[in-house]
Amino acid sequence: MITDIKIFLKKNAVLCILELITFAAIFTTGIIFKQEFWKMLPLFISLIVMVLQAKVNRYAYLLGGLNSVLYAVAYFSMGIRESALSALLMSFPLQIITFILWQRKTQGNVTKLRRLNIWAIIGILTAFCASFAVMLLWFPHDPSASAYTVIMDTSTTLLGFVTTMLTLLRFREYIVTQILALPLSLSMHIMIMLGGNMANITYVIYTVYCCICLAMAAVRIAKQTKTVKVKENPEAVEPIESKN
Repeated sequence: MITDIKIFLKKNAVLCILELITFAAIFTTGIIFKQEFWKMLPLFISLIVMVLQAKVNRYAYLLGGLNSVLYAVAYFSMGIRESALSALLMSFPLQIITFILWQRKTQGNVTKLRRLNIWAIIGILTAFCASFAVMLLWFPHDPSASAYTVIMDTSTTLLGFVTTMLTLLRFREYIVTQILALPLSLSMHIMIMLGGNMANITYVIYTVYCCICLAMAAVRIAKQTKTVKVKENPEAVEPIESKN
């Protein structure tokens, strides 16, 4: 056990140092700006989730799914209702299902990921634009939230849903939509912070940390991916390392 921990720390020194710095920054700013502990708790759990995700580890979805319940409570208190409902009704159950499905499609330490074709990408973009318009016009937004915050909340929620579904179905493009959602999420939390809730700086710090971890995950996927050419099946299957 101790030997395994030492090996992990040696191989992931940069990631571990980054996590410690982020933990210290969230904890310190949380105390300074009087952030409630129950709002910081999901962030602390997410630090572990992001380490697993940076390593393309399927257990990230089990822990992340359970942590979504805590995020839902925190988001409701911030007035970003769409993100709260998304965390509770989509991220929570779908991430648990993702873990189960990835578990079944893992042989040894390898989880097979698939690739979207161009028509699937066009279909997703069309559905995204239509859903964005519907949610923006008819969803009951928090009346105290600014128009900019509502747009960011809607965009982040939809991208989060697309990411969750792509991940569940094992399409490797999930990392692309997840990275695209980060600038929107960062902008939203900065706006909440500048709107008078300085304690929300803890979420700003965590989102910056996510950007780095997802960049590392993207690099890892690119390095670990080996295209398998199967003449009888036009679908490309990509083996991605997913350690136990």
